[in-house]
Amino acid sequence: MRNRLIIIRHNDCELIRGLGGNSLPEHPHKSFTLVLIRRGSLIISLNGMEYSAKAGTAVILPPDNSISLKSGGIYAYESLSVHRQMCGRIMAYLSDRPVLFKDPGFIGELFRSFKDMSSEDDFIDRLGGFLQNYVTVERNEKDTSGVVKKATDYIENHIRDGISITDVATSLHVTTGYLARAFKKAMKITPKQYLIQCRLREARKELEDNVSCADIAYETGFSSQSHFCTVFKKYMGISAGDYTGIINQKNGW
Repeated sequence: MRNRLIIIRHNDCELIRGLGGNSLPEHPHKSFTLVLIRRGSLIISLNGMEYSAKAGTAVILPPDNSISLKSGGIYAYESLSVHRQMCGRIMAYLSDRPVLFKDPGFIGELFRSFKDMSSEDDFIDRLGGFLQNYVTVERNEKDTSGVVKKATDYIENHIRDGISITDVATSLHVTTGYLARAFKKAMKITPKQYLIQCRLREARKELEDNVSCADIAYETGFSSQSHFCTVFKKYMGISAGDYTGIINQKNGW
């Protein structure tokens, strides 16, 4: 039986549904690929190492690894490839080695919903969160701390630009979920809290120079004067006006 393929694409993501009996020779993948065996029993070769895989087996194939499929009968599979920017984001969850695991049902359900996905970002977040929490993969702690260091540097360099946490994650090619978990582990606070603290630090400097709250809000990335005043009081325990009064009193003004 000749292999039949159905291909569905969503920007950086591509899902292939395959049915056939022909073996697939060893071939490399330049993007992240996740294969789910739907039917049949196959011998899967990953970088030359052979494994027996039955229906329900899933295979994680990071970029620059190779795979082949050998079968004596009919089999069906689904293969998700994640390219370009999204590839970098999904690899933030994983090591660079292939992994085989038994799908608990999540991967199959996610693939079924692929055609009707409403957001590529949400799809990658769901898949990445599952892989990080369910699949045992080796992750270098230095990589995590490196992401956090790059994130803090990016925030410090763009405090006055009105950036969001999504902007920070996108600049590092990771998901917002991964960034939040890495940040919380390393810094004990969320990326959003760190961003607010940096903005408030700059705002206090401006208040000490008697800059108006409206100008401070504009210059330090807050959405409005009222937003700035609300956040300032929440984090500082006093209003921006009272803070200015204390500074003026201290300076004898």
